[in-house]
Amino acid sequence: MGPGSFLSAAAKQAEQLRKDGNNYFKKDRFGAAIDAYTEAIALCPNVPVYWTNRALCHRRRNDWLKVEEDCRRAIQLDYNSVKAHYMLGLALLQKQELDEGVKELQKAMDLGRGANPKGYMVDEIWQELAKAKYMQWEHASSKRSWELQILKYVVPVSLDICFQGKDYLLNFFYGELLLIFSFASYSSFLYFAGRLVKLL
Repeated sequence: MGPGSFLSAAAKQAEQLRKDGNNYFKKDRFGAAIDAYTEAIALCPNVPVYWTNRALCHRRRNDWLKVEEDCRRAIQLDYNSVKAHYMLGLALLQKQELDEGVKELQKAMDLGRGANPKGYMVDEIWQELAKAKYMQWEHASSKRSWELQILKYVVPVSLDICFQGKDYLLNFFYGELLLIFSFASYSSFLYFAGRLVKLL
């Protein structure tokens, strides 16, 4: 048996394993489906659908780290994989990586519209993208509100402290402000640090 025949046999076996995995998945036997797809990947690791199928099983189990890993591998093999970008976006959202998650969902949406504009996945992706963008806006809004409250507090306090002596001001800067910085943004920190420098 030559190398070509061996590869052909491996591909046929991998494809049968994919079909077995699909049947297990339909019966909600996600563990068995994962095992089947894993065996298919071992035989033919360069077939992206095996990776996305396994990622879907991990998604059903809420194992988002494995979803991310499998989807990233699938994207390496096929950058135009709608399912890979879509599930990667969902996995990133679970990690609160909102900007990257929205980016991946948008990529999935663009690819889905090009491949099958009326497909069911486009509607599903659109709904998830809309929710993700709202989460992104809500997070940004909350962050801006928090930073504003921080500045409203620290600026008047710093002005009062400057009259008590520079030594006390420096202690305040290295103590309280570093604590505040851990919750506020870098831009807020730079703004307040600049005000303090002018006072010294």
